[in-house]
Amino acid sequence: MDMLNTYPWISRPMHRRGFDEMMDRLILTPDERGLLEMLFGKFRYVDVDEGEELLQSIVEQLEVWGCNKNNTVFVATRDDSADNDGSVVFLKQLQDHLFEWSEKRFQNLFDFKRKFKIEKNYEKIVVIDDFIGSGFTINERYKMLQAEIAKLKRPRDIYVVALAGMDAAKAGYPFLAQDNVYVPLWLDKTFERNVDKHETQIMDGILTRLNNRNNDSKPYELSKCGFGFGDMTGAYFNVHYRMSDNMLAIFWWGRFKENKDTFHSMFRRA
Repeated sequence: MDMLNTYPWISRPMHRRGFDEMMDRLILTPDERGLLEMLFGKFRYVDVDEGEELLQSIVEQLEVWGCNKNNTVFVATRDDSADNDGSVVFLKQLQDHLFEWSEKRFQNLFDFKRKFKIEKNYEKIVVIDDFIGSGFTINERYKMLQAEIAKLKRPRDIYVVALAGMDAAKAGYPFLAQDNVYVPLWLDKTFERNVDKHETQIMDGILTRLNNRNNDSKPYELSKCGFGFGDMTGAYFNVHYRMSDNMLAIFWWGRFKENKDTFHSMFRRA
């Protein structure tokens, strides 16, 4: 009840059932409940209003960079024509906020690569994703575009934009700290897996119970995602998007069945 009173968003229908099941059927010991309370204390829940504020700050940053409807193209990181992942959702949101811009200025990476030609009026390329987790995906896309631009006679400016990201990604990919990268919401890890031994031990016990359940709806391995992919131990959710696998799996680990028993997670992952 303390957690429900402190974090009223938990009571929203889309989360409440999963929260109740975590408390009643998964989180059993006082230490585990204490860990969950600590995690919620660090949780960043982005609702519709804050999401709009993040988007508006990005639009303002684009103006600082000199991006306009005549010189810029946005490229979502999704390299698949068949799946509207978070980067494509974000692309469409940006398009709604930049309604005067031509539809041709908003592309996913699959289409941009397939007909790869950087037209003369594309002076600036903005690579976008809704969330930067470990940094691996955005780094791969950034390097690929750099390589293509290097083949051209005239250089182009490349920028990176995301709504949120894990600050720890900068350690592996220092370019994320450059001036051509804008992320209005950088998030800290909730704890360090290799440093905070007490929290790690408690979470290991929880993950053991999760792993003993039959996951019939997710292709992920809990050994890779239990502490968030890349051990990011993240606690963040934007209501417009799916939860990233860089978040602690306790929040999103699928629908599980034990005979006729079903466990529901708090946040959607797929």
